Amino acid sequence: MALFHSWWILIGVCLTVIRAQFEQLMVCTPDSVPVIPDRGFCAHNRDLKTACSHGWSSVSRDCADFEGSWCCYDQEKVPRKQLLRQKLGLNRFAKLVHSYGDYPINGGPTTTQTSSITQTASTPSATTTTTPTTSTTTSAAPTTLPSVLTTTTTSPTTPTTTVTTTITTTTTPTTSTGTTPTTATNIIRIITTLATPPITTTTTTTTPTTTSTTTTPTTTTTTTPTTTTTTTTTTTTATSTTTPITTTTTTAPITPTTTSTTTPTTTPAKLVCGASSGDVTTQANGNLRQNWYPNSGLDKSKPMELKFKTSLVPGEQFYAQPLVYCDLVVIVSMQNNIYLLNALDGGIVDSINVGLPYNILRDAPECLDAQPFIGILATPVIDPTTDTLYVTSVTYRDGTTSGKINNIYKLHAFNVFTLEARPNFPVIFAGSVSGITFNASIQLQRPGLLLQAGKIYAAFASHCDLDSYHGWVFKIDAVSGNIDNIFITSGTNTGAAGGGIWQAGCGLSSDKPGRLFAAVGNAFGNFDTDTPLPGNQPPQVVSEAAITLNTDTMLVQDFFRPADVKHLDELDLDFGTSGVVLMSPEFGTPVHPNLGVVTGKDGFLYVMDVDNMGGYQQGPGNSDLLVDKPGPFGAKIGAAFGSSPTVWPGDRVIYLTPSGGSLVAFRQRVDPASGSPRFEGIGETADGFDFGGPPIVVSTASQPGSAAIWVMDHVNGAVFQYDALPDASGTLTRLFRAEIGNVTKFSNPTAANGFIYIATKDGQFFAFGNTK
Repeated sequence: MALFHSWWILIGVCLTVIRAQFEQLMVCTPDSVPVIPDRGFCAHNRDLKTACSHGWSSVSRDCADFEGSWCCYDQEKVPRKQLLRQKLGLNRFAKLVHSYGDYPINGGPTTTQTSSITQTASTPSATTTTTPTTSTTTSAAPTTLPSVLTTTTTSPTTPTTTVTTTITTTTTPTTSTGTTPTTATNIIRIITTLATPPITTTTTTTTPTTTSTTTTPTTTTTTTPTTTTTTTTTTTTATSTTTPITTTTTTAPITPTTTSTTTPTTTPAKLVCGASSGDVTTQANGNLRQNWYPNSGLDKSKPMELKFKTSLVPGEQFYAQPLVYCDLVVIVSMQNNIYLLNALDGGIVDSINVGLPYNILRDAPECLDAQPFIGILATPVIDPTTDTLYVTSVTYRDGTTSGKINNIYKLHAFNVFTLEARPNFPVIFAGSVSGITFNASIQLQRPGLLLQAGKIYAAFASHCDLDSYHGWVFKIDAVSGNIDNIFITSGTNTGAAGGGIWQAGCGLSSDKPGRLFAAVGNAFGNFDTDTPLPGNQPPQVVSEAAITLNTDTMLVQDFFRPADVKHLDELDLDFGTSGVVLMSPEFGTPVHPNLGVVTGKDGFLYVMDVDNMGGYQQGPGNSDLLVDKPGPFGAKIGAAFGSSPTVWPGDRVIYLTPSGGSLVAFRQRVDPASGSPRFEGIGETADGFDFGGPPIVVSTASQPGSAAIWVMDHVNGAVFQYDALPDASGTLTRLFRAEIGNVTKFSNPTAANGFIYIATKDGQFFAFGNTK
């Protein structure tokens, strides 16, 4: 008996060592589900009281309380990672998760079995030998690659992988009370060459001004561990060969050709859903719209390089910002296509088309600012609490395929992992306010969607300032799809028109439930501009103003309008060309705790107190009542046109890329006399930008001095990286530049997972990262 216990102690010590050494090299079997991010636990026991285990001992825990994105399987909710595993296929999922194995749940009599499983795209098989008397051979169900992976190319150099699999079955016998026995099958696999990169040739080809590089790293690792297992059963050791694959992908309705250009590295760290892992679920990375990315995993002190590139079919165009959720990048196109891309290599996981796009080149050639098609223009939004992707699209009424009058807008809702439509969606935008009916054929849905307190908010402006359009904001329930309320900038004045909310693509902003902020453009005529108005007494027709909407009533509760609005309108320097960007608490002072900033074509930066926005001509001598108004800057009329401000809380800096000028930086100081914030120019780039998109700030949390600025140049088709703080001469130092082809106006990159993601107007998807 003492010898028996000694063997069990030895086995326990060995398993502890294996766990410590290979905890990050484990993966689940095809019929299991990973649930614990730092343990890779695969739950076969569907009793939630014991299925979630954190470590080697049994822990009674409801999975929903521990990382819902990694929750074990229950009969009501399919976990996120299982769905993603099914989409990617087992091998590709293994590359993403890198956590193999099950850990014991309960004690009790055990039977030890040992077998080998080949971890490839072919049909895996498992041979199980059971002690004492039963020998069973089973074949697992085939593991197939997803349908979009239609062509595979095998690398000529194949690393050898030795897989040792130990299967421990723990059975609790039936008790005298008649309870059902529970069985938990626990698997530990050691993949000895998982971290060995495939032999890869990297070729980056760009325009003649860019150097072409060919890098051929050669890494070959063959490891054959010796495993000794002492049990009362037979042990079988097998060697399996895993061949890395390179894929050319095709999807319907259009056939993208995926070209992955990759710099080989060691196996990347496992990605986890949630804000802590850098998920980007809305335009500008938050409802404040600051365009600040604090958890991107990038280091500005290290060189940058192209990691991979995905090329979609010619004619595909991307205007919206890429979103990132778990291990997926979501990009949407003007041909009404939604793509789910693998966040680590750019491969197409899935795609769907949501309807025939609007052929504006044929049906409305008087406005070709975006052409030949308009489909999904605005940046979508993802609800991480329900894994739902919300997207707006323009298409034609049922039974029609052409004609401006047949335009309709739809709000779609999909499971972000499966692209299956949610109940009650899509919703057609329709309705009337004060006798004015929404006419989709003359409206354009440009701002990014806002998700706030279970409601989706979508704003509309015009096509090229044509027709008798209005500014609209729809409030739609995220579950029922009901249109709860509608706001119109023309109020009850049926003779008014204009006042669109387009914001250069920036989303409506919000700092708390109950209110949202929008910037309204020019109207056809100057309404209510002869009399000063306090902020809480807004004009009937709202135009060239920043507004606060009460989301319960969908009425304006506060506003700001420049005192010289008539002059600005006459010179086409109208206010409201950006969104209202809200500043985080780091910028607040006791006098003005909550700040916001908005721009216009006049080249000024309007800094306001969003709790008291300033009204119209409420300052001394009928001037502006603002916190600050730095400027003007920019090289041409329409100076700030094309860019919303970007906010960096760590060093309390605001950035802007005026058209025809340099990227400029304004740093906050506090006026000691008044206690009010003031913003002073501290530096600018040596490079100039024509229709540069909004910059993004990439930092290490809010650590001062850690940030870099990324910005795209629409005219020159390039992306730039700068240090966020200027040198002694006042210059923001350029750290990196790369040509990326045809860039859309108002677009910006996305930072997450250690990458800078960019989708372009000519159907390209780029990922840049630190050089290893």
